[in-house]
Amino acid sequence: MTGIEDVLTGDVISYRTLTRDDFRALHPPPNVGANAEHMGAVTCAMIKTRPGAQFVYSARGDDIEVRVESLEFEALMDRGCSWWNDDREVFSDTYVLEHEQIHLAFFEVEARRLTRRAARATISPRRGATPEELAGWAQLMVDREVEAAAQAVLERSLRFDEDTSIQLRPELQGRWLEAVERELRELPR
Repeated sequence: MTGIEDVLTGDVISYRTLTRDDFRALHPPPNVGANAEHMGAVTCAMIKTRPGAQFVYSARGDDIEVRVESLEFEALMDRGCSWWNDDREVFSDTYVLEHEQIHLAFFEVEARRLTRRAARATISPRRGATPEELAGWAQLMVDREVEAAAQAVLERSLRFDEDTSIQLRPELQGRWLEAVERELRELPR
């Protein structure tokens, strides 16, 4: 699992059930380093805004208020960056694929949480602010929320890897899968 955007290829897919064919990189991403030989696969994923968001401005006295409408987020996997270790000697393809599915699901959960929060968000008037300044402030807030969500995914992924990557633990990995699938059901798109 990585979220490093400078290695992305643009061959992206939205969240769905992964297949072995979704891992198209010939080599692991550079940020994986010497640990690659011990990994079953690497999923390059990120959270992005979906097209269609609009800033809606309204006057409130001498001030301007801005709302962001139709702001939605999605988890994306970059298949050209995501790598499958064909040389690994441990863990079955099924275990590795399920493991990578869970990593991608962590991104999707956070994307759905961001979308839910964005639907309730407004930016209050700021005395003397121009529409452009408010839009810039709104963009900064969105960027900060996405960064916080990515940090939450990283922390969760590290806990998950500690539980399931050092040794084969299908029962524990299954519990992680059940938990993240429950979250996805509770956060419908």
